[in-house]
Amino acid sequence: MKKFDELLLYFESELEDYFQHYTFNGKPRKNKYTPKAQDQLPTAGDKLFFILYYLKNNPTTQEALAYTFDLPQDMCNKWIQLLAKILSKALKSYQPEQNPHRLVNQLNENEEYTVDGTERLVQRDHYVQEEYFSGKKKHIQ
Repeated sequence: MKKFDELLLYFESELEDYFQHYTFNGKPRKNKYTPKAQDQLPTAGDKLFFILYYLKNNPTTQEALAYTFDLPQDMCNKWIQLLAKILSKALKSYQPEQNPHRLVNQLNENEEYTVDGTERLVQRDHYVQEEYFSGKKKHIQ
């Protein structure tokens, strides 16, 4: 939840910025933006959860996604198109702690650190190699 809340701050900022300049359909806004009471995805958190759910689970049909979020299918498609762009912009600003560039800034210059880069074997199921052979040389133990 912590990372969701952190990302939500950036997402909410990009969402507000978008609606200050554009209409829902992407046309330049002529009038001042005033939020409308919406039954569909009323909060920025709901919108972020919607697009993350779509990207993570990738429902086979938008009808299934629309049913899950109680949306008409055509609105589901419009929300996906809009929120994917806004999420992309928000992710450019969002830097979670695992981001190596941010980690480098947090490290002290006068301290020594050890990185575990040990290569580990992965156990795989046995199968007919000819069907799935990738062309790489086999690891010799």
